[in-house]
Amino acid sequence: MKGNNRRHVIAELVERGPMHRAELARSLSVTRTTTTNVVADGVACGVLCSGEGLKADVGISESVGFLLSVIFRAASTLVLLTRADRTPVHTSRLAIDPATPGRARMEAALACVREALGESGRRVLAAYVAVNAQIDSRSGEVVTSAASRLWGGTNPKEYFRDALGCEVIVDNEVRTSGYAQYEAGGCRVGSQLYVHLAYGIGCAQIVDGVSVRGARGGAGELGHVSIDPHGKPCECGARGCLMQYVGIRAVNERASVVWGEGADASTLAARVRSGDRVAQSIVWSLADELSEALVSALHLMNPEEVVIGGLIDGMGEVLAGPVERALLSRSLPLSVRGLSVRAAVPTDVAVAGLGVLLSMDEVCVELVNQCEVAWGNCHDS
Repeated sequence: MKGNNRRHVIAELVERGPMHRAELARSLSVTRTTTTNVVADGVACGVLCSGEGLKADVGISESVGFLLSVIFRAASTLVLLTRADRTPVHTSRLAIDPATPGRARMEAALACVREALGESGRRVLAAYVAVNAQIDSRSGEVVTSAASRLWGGTNPKEYFRDALGCEVIVDNEVRTSGYAQYEAGGCRVGSQLYVHLAYGIGCAQIVDGVSVRGARGGAGELGHVSIDPHGKPCECGARGCLMQYVGIRAVNERASVVWGEGADASTLAARVRSGDRVAQSIVWSLADELSEALVSALHLMNPEEVVIGGLIDGMGEVLAGPVERALLSRSLPLSVRGLSVRAAVPTDVAVAGLGVLLSMDEVCVELVNQCEVAWGNCHDS
């Protein structure tokens, strides 16, 4: 029974984070006395940690090890180290020249992690690494294309696994951003579709708290859905891909044609907010093109919520309403029953990386196992 109680306490703290003893007892449906005794034993073994007094929060000690989240974005790298209960220990934002190759980015991130670990001897238990490129979630290989040429020949999964000696989950950064929006919404929807407007257009789907990555991490390439088989040529070899109409370059071009050199997507969003009728007509056109691709996604996935975000400041706010109206008018009624479309909100993407990591059952089980082994070793010695 003691062993079961240890495991249940660890699992609860991994899933929900630090909490006081009374809350832990209620959550586990055991007596406060049992919880107090188990916690005292865990603290004595160095697996759990707690402040003074019965009302102090109980967490998982740093001595067990850390969780790591590394998010590679176009012009920055985010590094977050936490305890196994997701209590932050170290956070960094490294400014990066957008032309920096992927290998140099990984080296800088690893140096930051090692500096944070310092001389403590602590280890990383599990890591989540997201790159701004297509990446094979099984092998860890970045799929080389025009958009990911800086990452050519790299394998972030192998690189960080070899350097840190832990399980490494790799992902596309768009999915991390999508999960951040899911958490920002209070995890209240059963199914969410996040649309990321950038030079390309990616999307992420969250179903019952789990990020849907596909067989090898290739899900969500919304930008390469063709909305016109005879339309503009795309670098992928097809024609009429959505990114050629709604991607940043295409939106910048539309803005510069109307308002002159120097006008861009941010100009368009600002003019819409000021009531400019020409700008509003352009946004309605963009919404029509975006919804052309999203209708198929809604018919296949039936999300409760669509969130629009990305690299264009203010575009989510001006597109959300027109896209929702377009989807409601073009989709099958059941596929959009109760659907809402909203703009993305500011989030902490590095924290969301740990949310993705711990939404994976196999990662949580292994994490609990490692903590439980440390607890058992204390008694064996």
